[in-house]
Amino acid sequence: MRRIACWLAMACSIGLTAHAAEVVVAQVSPATGPLGPNGDANYIGAKAYFDQINAQGGVGGQRIRFVREDDQYKPDETIRVMELVAQRDKPVAFVNALGSASMAAVLKAGTLDKLAIPVVGVTPGADSLRNPGSRWMFHIQASDQAQLKRIVMHLSTMGIQRIAVVYQDIPFGTSGLAFVEKTAATTQLKLAGKVAVKPGEDDLRPPPPP
Repeated sequence: MRRIACWLAMACSIGLTAHAAEVVVAQVSPATGPLGPNGDANYIGAKAYFDQINAQGGVGGQRIRFVREDDQYKPDETIRVMELVAQRDKPVAFVNALGSASMAAVLKAGTLDKLAIPVVGVTPGADSLRNPGSRWMFHIQASDQAQLKRIVMHLSTMGIQRIAVVYQDIPFGTSGLAFVEKTAATTQLKLAGKVAVKPGEDDLRPPPPP
């Protein structure tokens, strides 16, 4: 959130929000559906920080109005709602983007270039969202591959020799699995099992016998 606050300060200093009584920041992310809890957590954390900034006088004397809209974890809805919020609220930035499929659709549609509004903070850190990425998309965490590599290497240094991988059965998950397999091959780790999970599946127990 500190990086977002720095962006807001810069926006004010170069006149992007000149003469405005408030600075609008928007979060378009799941509030319902399988990633709803993740969207809620991101929103609560960001709002707490923005409330703290407002209590201290805002950014350059301008208060932050934090807008939230639910994209239901549906790529087409993400694009529609981002365009709606951009026209209605005119935010200086979108924050806490959530969902690889949604962000991939936004990039493919050229939505960010059309709106000319930056997205600060994207989850997950999929490399497909970084290369080639967009000049309007700012990542504030390590990429998924960087995180997976550190996990695998750390397990290896701990002397662990056998691991299992549970992954979502979507391109994002299968690419992560492939990267783990490739990285593990450079260590003493052996994959003892691989379990595919359908998107949105909560119950990982095997089905009862017929």
